[in-house]
Amino acid sequence: MSLEDKCWTAFENRDHREAVRLLALVKEPNKIKGSYEGWTNTSLLHLSSKHGWLDVTKDLITKYYCEPQERDSGGRICLQHAAVGNHVDVVRYLIDECHCDPM
Repeated sequence: MSLEDKCWTAFENRDHREAVRLLALVKEPNKIKGSYEGWTNTSLLHLSSKHGWLDVTKDLITKYYCEPQERDSGGRICLQHAAVGNHVDVVRYLIDECHCDPM
């Protein structure tokens, strides 16, 4: 299994500690995409937002240049994933700091 696949699996399995560890080792985390809950083109940023991982969400945007407006195959951006999970701190960060449009 590639390092990118291991990283995806850690995010998919909500393993925060392993996700953080592997994220530092992956060369281009902004290019890792996969299928999650039936949706394709899901990014690590979508998953970190969905899981409420504010620290990882911030790192993906600021250190790894993930695009907060990128949509998965369902048309959802990371803000919507965070909102569905009721992760208020992530939602606030995405709106206030990343200027994601809640509409």
